Amino acid sequence: MRYSIKIGCLSCSISSTSCMAALGLVSLIVALCLTAAPAGAHSPSDLSLAYNQTEGELTVTITHEVADPATHYIKEVQISIDGKTVHTILYARQPFATTFSYTYPLQVQAGSSIDVNAPCVLGGSIRRTLFIPGSAGSPPTKPGTPASATKAASGIVPVLGLAFLLLWRRER
Repeated sequence: MRYSIKIGCLSCSISSTSCMAALGLVSLIVALCLTAAPAGAHSPSDLSLAYNQTEGELTVTITHEVADPATHYIKEVQISIDGKTVHTILYARQPFATTFSYTYPLQVQAGSSIDVNAPCVLGGSIRRTLFIPGSAGSPPTKPGTPASATKAASGIVPVLGLAFLLLWRRER
């Protein structure tokens, strides 16, 4: 089967196979362009916690390298003690483009755990837990649990493009 295309004074005739190949190529290019945009969004790469029991202060140090801390930043810091949220502090920008620290007044009992979650405004987050030494049976003191960073979803467009290409190849 052949198709005729007329745009203004230009016209051409192509076969259905050529038309499907061109449509597949255009879909692939569009999918690649749409998935390239979220590449700038990323989870923070590190988060460390330090608790000063004498002063009753928690220092949260976050590493989140960004080009513009006014538009790509850690939007909030959520602090929980033993699973109960005690503070959610909202931010409208990062103080620095790489590593920065916040200090919060916080009274914590021996044997408790402090959990901190820091989500990025563009997607993704990082979480750490600090165990305060104390009563028997409490976990050993750790500087922070291993990274549990969640990545922003890259989108469904590439999946749809791949499905289209597979269907197209199946028809051939």
